[in-house]
Amino acid sequence: MWQPAHPNGIASSAAVCLHLTARDMGFDSQFGEWVSRCMPEVKNAKSYGFRCLKRMRKILGEDRARRQSVDSQANAILSRANLGATIYGAIAGRIWEEWQMLSAIGLNAANHPRPMLAALCETIAEREGLPVIPSLIESRFNVPRSYKSWKHLC
Repeated sequence: MWQPAHPNGIASSAAVCLHLTARDMGFDSQFGEWVSRCMPEVKNAKSYGFRCLKRMRKILGEDRARRQSVDSQANAILSRANLGATIYGAIAGRIWEEWQMLSAIGLNAANHPRPMLAALCETIAEREGLPVIPSLIESRFNVPRSYKSWKHLC
């Protein structure tokens, strides 16, 4: 798996292994974070990392990628967001319920849980009359401001 990422194959392989293991264990894992930790001084580190990740997915086979439940990934993201410690704690259950409805419908949104959960948080907060603090939502869900473009699906 390291060869496509040569000359940064070893560090890229480490990032891939950490990322896939964290996901298998149910943690919210962003590949870019592992790449920046394993290759802090490498120019175009993400490019090397993604080459290695692509090769590893081929090694593991396509079935493994299908088995990885999008709902479990979304659950890990929502758990890491720790909304209970914020003003959005009261709506965390509603966010999860609406996510499950969207996931069951089979919309493309299910393939993008991080921005979709952030958009759901903002939409439900608005409905419930809670103050919407975009910077809080962005930091909790680890998304850029562009999550707002997903609100039309909520």
